[in-house]
Amino acid sequence: MDIIGAIKTRRSIRDYKKREVSFSLLKKIVECGLHAPSSKNSQPWNFLIIKNKKIINQIADILINSKNLDAEPSDPQTGKIRAGFMSSIKASGYIIKGTPSIIVVENTCPFSHQRKEVMKSKFKGNAINGHDSEVISIGCAIQNICLAAHGLGLSSVIIADVVAEEKIIKNLLGIKGDLIAVLPIGYPPYKPGPKKVNPSYRLIK
Repeated sequence: MDIIGAIKTRRSIRDYKKREVSFSLLKKIVECGLHAPSSKNSQPWNFLIIKNKKIINQIADILINSKNLDAEPSDPQTGKIRAGFMSSIKASGYIIKGTPSIIVVENTCPFSHQRKEVMKSKFKGNAINGHDSEVISIGCAIQNICLAAHGLGLSSVIIADVVAEEKIIKNLLGIKGDLIAVLPIGYPPYKPGPKKVNPSYRLIK
């Protein structure tokens, strides 16, 4: 599969076969994340590969039983409250519960580590710039991981809802940095159709 084809055919898949994913494949996928570009080569990430079903279910149950269902923007398109919009935190828990393996994404660099304290500092503007650089870098790593999984015949989805229960999940996993996302990785039970994309670009001459 060529890289352009991989980018255009990758899909977020939320259901997985019960088939186990080998550690060697998961390691290969994570290594692709490690080769992502990062601001000033900061490499602000750490990845936890989890195949232990008990731990996966614990993380899932934390989200399913979350009391922080309003901890995410109401409408991802506008960021505003929208009548009838349902929180996806519980749904994300059920997705995680159905996967054979997950990759937990941690931000280990200083601007996002203890982000609340950073935002209160007198260098708030610079801290926000540093935070954005780290998040963009980690986003590149996550994309590499999702593309690598797709190229190896696996599927994935990015679950950021875990941030709603960040403290509990960090304590469970012994994470010191900021929790960014959980990436379920498994074998897809179906082949998704083409994706409709918005042509949101323009040429400036």
